[in-house]
Amino acid sequence: MSLALVLLPLASMAAENNNQQERVDLRQQSRTLPENSINSLTTPASSQQQPRISSRQAMNIATDSYEGRVLGIRRDNDNWRVRMDRDGTVFNVFVDARSGNVSSSSD
Repeated sequence: MSLALVLLPLASMAAENNNQQERVDLRQQSRTLPENSINSLTTPASSQQQPRISSRQAMNIATDSYEGRVLGIRRDNDNWRVRMDRDGTVFNVFVDARSGNVSSSSD
């Protein structure tokens, strides 16, 4: 048996394990964001436009909060809009791009 045949599955397993750990790290990071971390009086306007929550973090937050399959995600002003489907019911989960706070609206 060649050494490559033995090492290839091990490398694949290590990469998959790293991806799972990254997702767990992102979830933990998103849960530890401060509630009101932006002070509009002292923060320059340009930095207020930048989201603190990435699209991947927003999807993780939405799927942690609501059961369902993610259909899509897009940024609407200061919110990530995560479109989800649960048993044929389509709904939106809004994740605040700065704080990570979640709200839902069914269609």
